[in-house]
Amino acid sequence: MAVTDEMETKAVISVYDKTGIVDFTRALHEILPDMRIISTGNTAKVLQGASIDVMSIEEVTGFPEILGGRVKTLQPEIHGGILANLEISSHVYDLKTHGISPIDIVVVNLYPFSETVAKEGVTRAEAIEQIDIGGVTLIRAAAKNADRVAIIFDPQDYDAVLTELRERNGTLSSGTRARLALRAFDFTSQYDGAIAEYLEKLEGKKFLDHLRLHGERRGELRYGENPQQGAVVYALDTDDTLAFFRFDVVAGKPMSFNNWLDLTAGVNAVSYMGGEKPACIVVKHTNPCGGAYGQRIEEAFERAWEGDALAAFGGIVVVNRPIDVQLAQRMTERKFIEIVAAPEITPEALEIFRKKPDMRVLVNSALIHPLPSVDKNIKPIRGGLLVQEPDTIEIDPTRWEILTEVAPTPDQIPDLLLAWQLCRTSKSNTIALVRNGMLVGSGVGQQDRKRCCELAVSKAVDGKTGEQRAQGAVAASDAFFPFPDGPEALILAGVKAIIQPAGSKRDKETIDLCNKYGIAMVTTGTDSNGNRIRGFNH
Repeated sequence: MAVTDEMETKAVISVYDKTGIVDFTRALHEILPDMRIISTGNTAKVLQGASIDVMSIEEVTGFPEILGGRVKTLQPEIHGGILANLEISSHVYDLKTHGISPIDIVVVNLYPFSETVAKEGVTRAEAIEQIDIGGVTLIRAAAKNADRVAIIFDPQDYDAVLTELRERNGTLSSGTRARLALRAFDFTSQYDGAIAEYLEKLEGKKFLDHLRLHGERRGELRYGENPQQGAVVYALDTDDTLAFFRFDVVAGKPMSFNNWLDLTAGVNAVSYMGGEKPACIVVKHTNPCGGAYGQRIEEAFERAWEGDALAAFGGIVVVNRPIDVQLAQRMTERKFIEIVAAPEITPEALEIFRKKPDMRVLVNSALIHPLPSVDKNIKPIRGGLLVQEPDTIEIDPTRWEILTEVAPTPDQIPDLLLAWQLCRTSKSNTIALVRNGMLVGSGVGQQDRKRCCELAVSKAVDGKTGEQRAQGAVAASDAFFPFPDGPEALILAGVKAIIQPAGSKRDKETIDLCNKYGIAMVTTGTDSNGNRIRGFNH
């Protein structure tokens, strides 16, 4: 801190969030007993109520707070003290001439704008009143003059700042002041961005004119998709209860880049399956290779795993029910599971998992009733970003168009629904085969749909018995069939019902084929605008 023999120095403390402020101010006064503390409004009342000696803002400026507190710190006596460079003689002269003391510490946090607009039913007038002006100005002024002034806007920084002040005889290092300033400018940019975003949304815009992404760095990853790529993970501002940073890693090694990608895919898939029935998803390389319902979660897991036990090796497992000892034992008997995620894990089950140090175990209570994300979907392209609405549309069997002479049976409808939910979360092009609430074969990421069908059929062979599990199954296609050759491969393998968006010029050929074999075919329906519901996932 810059201190002169002729001028006392001051600190400004004006906070909306008063968490820890009494203890911080008391400790600051003990470390720097000669520093005068300036405070405003309710902050001053709180500090004075704790028997801490503070100067009110009016004592410094000679002017009362006005406009209901909108104007209180916007005064030259305050900002001159913050912005003065004491290495410049003209600045020192101006301070002395106008009786202004240097201010070396600014402790400020802001009106909770984002929290206010997140509340249901908040009015525009209420939101506008929560736009902080003086606080932002104080933060920016102090951050600009970080060569001398320390800006502290986050209560979580109080302890570290006090520790350094004690260790350095009442001073902060230039590095600390610089880091605090950098964080301050980042914070005010987020604050202003939230205001701009809110005002744009008031205009009814579905997509904003300016995309503002503010991510908080949550850690460095060992590497990216491949060892030669560095990587970190950022948390975005979201209300999504299944956001990655709301999972607790309770056992195993730290999560990797690919682990987070696969977990997201698994969470997305189980979200479409919902929470009404016990459900399990097995994901490999972001694609479901197993998915099943069960009467109990143990049954769902076993069926999901057996859907493609070969592909499941090294995959991740996501369930929507708590894991107990019995299920943990079954999971750890497998050759290798990379990740297990559940809404709850009993202490006894956790001890079993901890015997497998390479198995990462995560918990998030929101998995008990998983829902698809409502956040905008963002995909990078060279030089830009593609932004789209999330695919949250619910498929309604009552809106299906039955294309064939034969309609699906009541038993086939739940399987068609499950096949579609798994299909829409797999990489396009894709075909999903389901039988009795269990994924039995999938053909994902192929360039042509016929190959998807052939791959799904080949994957549907039971590895233990050699049974062709496509026999009696249903199939879902994420887009229309351009030719009947794909459906023919499915039908010859034993598929009895198919769901697809339709819309091909050759639909009639495919429908005629299904009628020839007595197979039911339905469409996924349309959205509120009459668009066919497709399941591309590039």
